[in-house]
Amino acid sequence: LCLAAVGAGAGKNIISVAQEYGMQLVIVGAIITIVPMILTIIIARVIYKTNIFELLGAIAGGMTSTPGLAAADAMTDNNTPAIAYATIYPIAMVFIIIAVKVLSM
Repeated sequence: LCLAAVGAGAGKNIISVAQEYGMQLVIVGAIITIVPMILTIIIARVIYKTNIFELLGAIAGGMTSTPGLAAADAMTDNNTPAIAYATIYPIAMVFIIIAVKVLSM
């Protein structure tokens, strides 16, 4: 929401763009979010035999989603999702910072 607010404040034609391309942007955003997650789940479970709770924590950490971690933690009594989250989160934050810098050039 923060990025959406910044983008909305920065764009002069945000309303016309949303009216013209809004549904396409939502669909592309959903595809960009869902496809990598599905591929990660398939590769991690089938090839690497990763525990589902490790996988949930890693995905939440990769998305830097604290609510995702809370949901994963609520599913189990152990701290496996939190450990995976804590492992992946710093790496994801570094990549987000680098991506923002590269995209803003």
